[in-house]
Amino acid sequence: MLNVIIDALNTVWSAFYGVAKSIVDGIGDFVSIIGDMFGQSRGFSMPEEPPGIRRFASGGLVKAPTLAIVGDNENAYNDPEVISPLSKLQSMINTASPLDTEVLQQILTYLKLIYEECKNIGDITVTEEMDGERFFKWLIRRNNKYKNSHNGKGAFA
Repeated sequence: MLNVIIDALNTVWSAFYGVAKSIVDGIGDFVSIIGDMFGQSRGFSMPEEPPGIRRFASGGLVKAPTLAIVGDNENAYNDPEVISPLSKLQSMINTASPLDTEVLQQILTYLKLIYEECKNIGDITVTEEMDGERFFKWLIRRNNKYKNSHNGKGAFA
């Protein structure tokens, strides 16, 4: 719900920004013309995209203290969220049923591999919402780049 409000505020802000950008860029063009007459380059303009309010994330890895809203999914009671260090997930896996243990072990393995790969990438800034399919395709592309620089061995092998 908060992301809907943030999107609405960003939309309103974008409209105001567009008007302000037109005015400032027009003044910058005028100053540039005057500067050119005197052999000076004095033009200016605003960035194309307005700075917006960042949306709340819907999950991810956290490597430093941060504020978060958790348990906000509509079905949180029946589908609880896990907020835990990766090392603690192992103890959670050990108390699950055999089938759940296998699935959770695979998830933990992939989370560790994704974490290790992301450490090598550096900072990642996501500027749009990404569904699972797009994330998977992005991960495959990253793995292929990794393979090219590691003699064909994938990051998840």
